[in-house]
Amino acid sequence: MRAPAAAAGLGLALGLGLTIGLGPAGCGGDDIGTYTKGSLQARDDAMIVRAETEAAAKLGQYQAKYGESPASLEQLEAGMGALAPLPPGWRYAYDPANPKVRVVPEGAP
Repeated sequence: MRAPAAAAGLGLALGLGLTIGLGPAGCGGDDIGTYTKGSLQARDDAMIVRAETEAAAKLGQYQAKYGESPASLEQLEAGMGALAPLPPGWRYAYDPANPKVRVVPEGAP
């Protein structure tokens, strides 16, 4: 047996009202800032992981091409191209004695 059109419309209206008006628990207006901050942090984390991975690959390519490690980040970039941009507050760190490129917070040694 089919529901009357008015009842079907009421069910649709209630369904939309619950979906749009109430939303999932914990996603009220006060939580939007927390959600956005978490999204930005996840984006920054992904950028850092990607940058470190690409820098390690460029370092390996430099070593294979030139038979030695670069003396500085500038020499690495001159030989292999620019390193990926980093989120604000982060920088690349390179120690020629232990050739490894890391991404560290600004102000870290």
